[in-house]
Amino acid sequence: MESIEEERERSAFSSESDSDNYESQRAKKKKVKAQYPKSVEIEIRNPPPAARNNNRINNSTYTHSDASTLIPINYDYNNSPPVKKKSFFSKLFSKISKLFWWKKKKEKKEIATLTKEEKKKLLKKKKKKRNCCLIIILIIIILILLGNIAALDVAYAAYRNSPISNITNLVNDFTPAQEQNLKSTICSTLLGTTPPLNFNCEFCWDDNSFYNVTQFCMLKSVYINAINRTMFELNNWMEDINYCKWVGVKCDDSNNVVELLLEFPIIPRFLDTRIGQLKTLQKFTLIGGNKLPNNLMSTSLFQLENLRELFITSTGLTGKIPNTFDKMTSLKTLRLTNNRQLSDPIPDSIAKTSLEILVYAMQNITGVIPDFIGNSPTLQQSLIMLDLSSNLYTGGIPDSIMNLKNLKTLSVAFNLLSGEFPSIITSKFAKSLVFLDLNSNNFSGIIPPSIVQCENLKTINLESNSFTGQIPAELSKLQLFDLLLSDNKLSGEIPATIGDIKLNRLRLAINGLTGLIPNGICQQKYSFCDLHTNQFTSVPASCSVCTL
Repeated sequence: MESIEEERERSAFSSESDSDNYESQRAKKKKVKAQYPKSVEIEIRNPPPAARNNNRINNSTYTHSDASTLIPINYDYNNSPPVKKKSFFSKLFSKISKLFWWKKKKEKKEIATLTKEEKKKLLKKKKKKRNCCLIIILIIIILILLGNIAALDVAYAAYRNSPISNITNLVNDFTPAQEQNLKSTICSTLLGTTPPLNFNCEFCWDDNSFYNVTQFCMLKSVYINAINRTMFELNNWMEDINYCKWVGVKCDDSNNVVELLLEFPIIPRFLDTRIGQLKTLQKFTLIGGNKLPNNLMSTSLFQLENLRELFITSTGLTGKIPNTFDKMTSLKTLRLTNNRQLSDPIPDSIAKTSLEILVYAMQNITGVIPDFIGNSPTLQQSLIMLDLSSNLYTGGIPDSIMNLKNLKTLSVAFNLLSGEFPSIITSKFAKSLVFLDLNSNNFSGIIPPSIVQCENLKTINLESNSFTGQIPAELSKLQLFDLLLSDNKLSGEIPATIGDIKLNRLRLAINGLTGLIPNGICQQKYSFCDLHTNQFTSVPASCSVCTL
């Protein structure tokens, strides 16, 4: 074997000088082998892992940097220092770092050229990066845990496997203690930032039963924010889980809330802005205590597609009425009264509705009456009642209002309107108008006799204006219930035909009327008759029915 190896080595040196070098190298190796016959020419810095388990001392050699001698190294594997185990995060970091192996090759080349101080700085940067990675991983884990907690259900373990499909069925199954516990915890996972419809419910097996949980939680928020919870409890609120039996709550056959009445003192201090989660609500009435509720107006309430009637009065609600009436496709009645903090103009999206009743009174609205009400193609056909009283409107009644074909009630009382008597006679609702109230404005001119063309008119209230001239005798052709003309500048005699009308109320006080009071008036049975502060020449002694 040695002769074959010698021939191979000798063949590697072609020239004589090379052969001399070869001989000198061979001589050196023989000397080393003679001194250390058991040594092995292995360039190794650490013993192999397999050798650490052998209970012996192994001999290995280390080749010096000049590669001229072999130095034997003895490893005592029994007394070798223990190897530190890598932590979980270290292993995770090392696995992640393997993804960037192409960067490591470049870094190794760059590190070789750095000084010791630069290497230390580089190590510090790497540690910082590793710590940042660990922090990010921890944050992700925490967020995942929080997400799972938010999605947890509050059902009891005893009822998780029971086939419950409707929360109202829980009433017969729970004991009072369990029921009270459920009432105190069922809404705990309905976070303010999480819509209830995204709430994961274990004991709700279909959309309808899940919606019942949403309804219960929404109604419970009304109870929690109550001015006086005792008043709610006296009206069966929170007595049990069957919210359909609570006073003010009306449900359909599927236990969906379709009507909700909150009337002072059974009102919340704050109206939950998520009230719009009651998707099946068809009628909502809130009669407050003048200053309560007093939080921001809910925007979700004005997006309910099934809501047909909305009545909010005497509250301290603030903000703006959302301009989203176009989404309220079923809305037929809108009554907003005495909410003084909601003084912004009427939203123009109302023109896209098919309202039958529009009451926007005592809201402190300024400006002129908007034209979009009378110009709306849908409102022209649908609107029956328009009440804009007790605001601060100026100008006159716009001609566009006369386009409302089916209008029966028109009230603009207690405003700052002016001008002559509106052109109601030529309006499209002349035949349908029943109630006309222009009370407490600055209208002037005469009361036109042609008003009798409004043949269905039952009430005329023109009090506290500046109308002049005589009372039209033609009014007797109408089947009036109320004729209220007090506090104007009317003159002349009262037409005798007025005494032929079977009125409920007759008020002609504070004018400049003269002459005799017709006997027909004194013979009628009015619920109220007021003729005082005029200039009558003679007053019948038997006219006790009227205040003179």
